[in-house]
Amino acid sequence: MTPADAILTAIRVTDAGLPDMPVAPETNPVDAAVTDCIAKLLGFRATRLGVDPTMTDAKNFNQDIDALAHIFDGVMNVVGHQAQSYFGISEADRVRYFEDRVFGAFDGEGTAVVTQAQEARDEEFSGRASRKWAWQR
Repeated sequence: MTPADAILTAIRVTDAGLPDMPVAPETNPVDAAVTDCIAKLLGFRATRLGVDPTMTDAKNFNQDIDALAHIFDGVMNVVGHQAQSYFGISEADRVRYFEDRVFGAFDGEGTAVVTQAQEARDEEFSGRASRKWAWQR
């Protein structure tokens, strides 16, 4: 029972002679998950990237991708549990189609492409740094 429900129940009990106040509808688990997601997104702070990012920046950026994916997956996990409870999808289908789907889409794909791009930048930079101009020889 939420605090609001407890207050409404207390009001009904103490003011029995008055008409019943409307009862707050029971919270849908998906609504609760979305509210939790919003709170986590409000607390999220993205990696600050400089003009010339490093491999550490790329790793921190990938951690941001992972964190965001897990936040959104929290909602989809609840959606999957509801689909299982109300529509009877199997546990295997719930896990396959609703658990860690956003994370799975980015882990090893989105994060890999960021790492590969930074590795290419580092390689290009080190190649330029090792070249000497004619006046430097």
